[in-house]
Amino acid sequence: MSKRISRRDFLSKLGRVGASLAVLKSMNAMAGSSSACMARTEHTNMALPDGKGQTVIILGAGVAGLAAAVDLTKANYNCVVLELSHRVGGRLFTARRGSRIVQKGLGHGMSEQVCQFDEGIHVELGGGRIPFHHRRVIRRWEELDIPYELYAIDCMMAKFQSDALNGGDPMRVRDLLYSTWGYIAELAASAGGSAELMAKLSTS
Repeated sequence: MSKRISRRDFLSKLGRVGASLAVLKSMNAMAGSSSACMARTEHTNMALPDGKGQTVIILGAGVAGLAAAVDLTKANYNCVVLELSHRVGGRLFTARRGSRIVQKGLGHGMSEQVCQFDEGIHVELGGGRIPFHHRRVIRRWEELDIPYELYAIDCMMAKFQSDALNGGDPMRVRDLLYSTWGYIAELAASAGGSAELMAKLSTS
């Protein structure tokens, strides 16, 4: 049995669902486009006043704390970074042979493991992926000469290339996928019956 709702309730629910899209469209209207907004913030450098040797205490040696220490040190501040853990990096944690993994859980006390991987083998135990559009983070990585490597995942923004497709020009995976769905839907809609539909499909 279907439940009827008033137009006002329907519009209210629709508004909640589409709120994020509305915010994005408003941002695009003010900034020109999301890519333009990204490009504008990518090259923004905040000028810090001369610290004149003043001491600054930074709580936490995660990515934000270390980045703040780098910028403040450049501005002539004396930075002291305090970290509760036995290592720096925060959520970024690459475990290699000899790495200590310390965990404390309720009811389980403290546990410690030492990584026994072969040399050259590693695993990311924290935030191991930097999306391609996080331009400022990637630029900071390159400024500090921190090595990073390609992380191949199923990404809709990745490109697919075949000499036999699209004149050899690469296509975004999402464009290829959506075009395929659209073609299949067109075949299904235009076919009068299953025999006619199957006749239009190749066996290869």
